[in-house]
Amino acid sequence: MNHQPSDGLDNKIDEMLSSDITSKIARARRYLEVRMAEMGLRPDDGWKIQEELRDTDTGTRWVFRPVHLRCDPPDLQSSVILDRQGRAK
Repeated sequence: MNHQPSDGLDNKIDEMLSSDITSKIARARRYLEVRMAEMGLRPDDGWKIQEELRDTDTGTRWVFRPVHLRCDPPDLQSSVILDRQGRAK
């Protein structure tokens, strides 16, 4: 195996991308939590957030939607799009 030493730049770029993605996912999730609370969709009543990854032509879409075992969910979702290079849009 041919392994070339890294000057640390790759690690810093990876950390920046990871931090950006983590931040945008947290924001999307928090947005949905707030909207669900406004609509009275409480965890104590059985509401949860479903996370789903979808592969698209332009990258990956991370989708958050409310779900319940017995109730139909409202038409509500939040998402984060990751391009083919792993950058959050």
